[in-house]
Amino acid sequence: MEKCEVDKIIEKLDKNVHKLLKDKQIEIEHFAFRWINLLFGQEFIMPDLLRLWDTFFSEKDKFYIVYCFAIALIKYKKKDILKMEQYEIIKELQN
Repeated sequence: MEKCEVDKIIEKLDKNVHKLLKDKQIEIEHFAFRWINLLFGQEFIMPDLLRLWDTFFSEKDKFYIVYCFAIALIKYKKKDILKMEQYEIIKELQN
């Protein structure tokens, strides 16, 4: 199975988080697909979401910006994620 773009970028930018997710058998593409498919519509309140969408749609390379934002969410929670068990990480990424 080919890696998704988000997984490839995480592997390049943060090997520790990438290794942890792989060690815990967490497939980031499942979360990234939902986040990207819904453009983070379930993760943010409407005023914040409109601002995000404005940024995404105004950029020339829209998909790359969306991927980077997904990675930023993971990196934002990095300290917490590094201490968590598999089920806790999955719950955190879903919420």
